Amino acid sequence: SSHDKDVILNILSVLTDLLSLESLLLPPGTGRRIHYVISKGGSEALLQALTAAAHTEPPDHSTLLPLLRLLARVGQRDRKFGLKVQKAEATDIILSLARRSLGHHLLLTHCLWVLRVCASNVTSGTTLGVNGAMELLFKVITPYSKRHVRTVR
Repeated sequence: SSHDKDVILNILSVLTDLLSLESLLLPPGTGRRIHYVISKGGSEALLQALTAAAHTEPPDHSTLLPLLRLLARVGQRDRKFGLKVQKAEATDIILSLARRSLGHHLLLTHCLWVLRVCASNVTSGTTLGVNGAMELLFKVITPYSKRHVRTVR
């Protein structure tokens, strides 16, 4: 419902503000708030919210963009993020969102940020390769490099 959407957007806004303030207030590299969010199950909660938001038809970009941005930020600090993505079965969801948003550059960029974080784990990177992440990257890169398609492949 629209009330649930408003609540989710407010929560995402508060989390974004809290984690953004941290980079302004603390020296680089500390990340205490992000680590606290991770220790309390924040990664899993964000992944659950992603699966719920992605199953709506059509996908709601106003919810997905801040959610993907937060997942990329938290995922960079979470050592087990790739495994959590696999456990939540969100790999296919993120890939399908990226495939459906080839024309929506902002959403595609956010999906690629999360995929980059997921690919840093060997097991998740392998799963991404099996599920067609390389083909997706060729679809993204090819329009911008018409001359150098052979080199890109």
